[in-house]
Amino acid sequence: LRVESVAWVAERKDVLSGLLFMLTLGAYVRYVRGPFSMTRYLAVLFVFALALMTKPMVATLPFVLLLLDYWPLGRTRWVKPVVAGQSITATPGQPRSDRGRLLKEKIPFFMLAAASSIVTSWGQRNAGVMDLARVPLGMRIANALLAYVGYIGKTLWPTRLAVFYPLHAGLPAAAVLGAGIGLVAITAGVIWAARRMPWLVTGWFWYLGMLVPVIGLLQGLGESMADRFPYLPLIGVFIMLGWSVPDRAMERFIARATHHERRIMKMMVCLVAVAVLAVCAVLSRIQLGYWKNSETLFRHALDVTRDNWMAHCNLAKALEQAGRIEDAISQYEQALQIRPEFPEAHISVGVALCQVGRVQEAVEHFEQALRLKPDNAAAHNNLGLVLCRTGEVQKGIEQYEQALRIDPNYADAEYNFGSALLQEGKFEDAIGHYERALRIEPDYAEAHAALGFAFGQVGKFEDAIRHYERAVQIKPDYAVIYYNLGATFEQAGRIEDAIRQYRQALRIKPDFAEAQNRLAKLRAVP
Repeated sequence: LRVESVAWVAERKDVLSGLLFMLTLGAYVRYVRGPFSMTRYLAVLFVFALALMTKPMVATLPFVLLLLDYWPLGRTRWVKPVVAGQSITATPGQPRSDRGRLLKEKIPFFMLAAASSIVTSWGQRNAGVMDLARVPLGMRIANALLAYVGYIGKTLWPTRLAVFYPLHAGLPAAAVLGAGIGLVAITAGVIWAARRMPWLVTGWFWYLGMLVPVIGLLQGLGESMADRFPYLPLIGVFIMLGWSVPDRAMERFIARATHHERRIMKMMVCLVAVAVLAVCAVLSRIQLGYWKNSETLFRHALDVTRDNWMAHCNLAKALEQAGRIEDAISQYEQALQIRPEFPEAHISVGVALCQVGRVQEAVEHFEQALRLKPDNAAAHNNLGLVLCRTGEVQKGIEQYEQALRIDPNYADAEYNFGSALLQEGKFEDAIGHYERALRIEPDYAEAHAALGFAFGQVGKFEDAIRHYERAVQIKPDYAVIYYNLGATFEQAGRIEDAIRQYRQALRIKPDFAEAQNRLAKLRAVP
């Protein structure tokens, strides 16, 4: 179940946040079990801040600290502290606190958590990741109940794991009702047994509480669950098992067993543990194999889920990168059959259709994306690109203007706007847009090359050479830029430099006819 957090490089922050989470707990225990020290307190706060910077999901950690105050630290008046194993003894260090003091102590932690949550929510809304209108509240609550139960099920039986689990409309009412009743029953049982087994309270509410940020109540992408989400929350379930099983075993078997019987029990437990770990290792190795590449990963997701529009879309992107454009278009179309209101898929299939010359279909998809999301800068930009290629340059420019009104820092739109103006012969205006694109994205090789061409057209050869040279620094295998740089050197009268650039273009692309012709002509000149 944890393969996703390690094999997927973008999610290794789960592992790092887990480390910092545990370090925070360790620092907190050190602070609690010693005499009061502001240095130790600030150390806990500092490590917590690092954990939040790694992944905002740990914003629930202040609640976990309150649970630890209850058990095993015994800082409340309800439960005595635990020092070692199951022995109940007085804890050295700080005296027990009332609830008010414990809450005041956590105020800086709650403030940091709140700030992190606000920043994360704002960022997700701006990026279009969080759109609560897409998924009704009732559907989100129903999915959350199923997910709470589902994560425990996947922990006990970790098969049919996928990188993306789509959220389907019409969740079965019986399953939702059963999950809700089950969760309420477990919660009631935990509270009822709290006096005798306080670790159940800590473990169960650890699990319920830590999953709140990622349980699906605040989501808009249509994801029902994710294997990486319970990375830390499931520790609570393991706490429940880790203390309850030995407790019951001690009560029923071990206390009455002979020395020989205890040895046999230990051996049996060890054998079972080794067998379970061996099965987990095999399953992990199998699951890791699906992360070999994007195509394998998303084909597996399609095999183990149904109507997975996101897997179809991402498989299409992988096929497109591999040059299998027609196969990619087929996958995009399947994604849109499942979720026709997915604007990003309309944009992606439009780009793919342009590559195979189906321009009119591409225009229809871009326009549909804009009907679904009028403020989609990428749709405006791609529609403008298609219109310019079909000769409707003025209409294309209007689309670029719209894209830049929505997103003033859209480097591709600035670049395409400049290219449209270049097409119209407006070189000075084009230069302005290329320069703005480079201010946004300084290592934009195509913008450097286009700016070099535009400067060449107005006779500013030194500026043109400077930008061409920067372009080949960024993309040293770009034969066309070497050719254009050679042509600019030739215009500036630097023939030897021009010959070197034409030769470099031919080293990269030996069948480059234009470079061969220019090089032959220069060699023929005394």
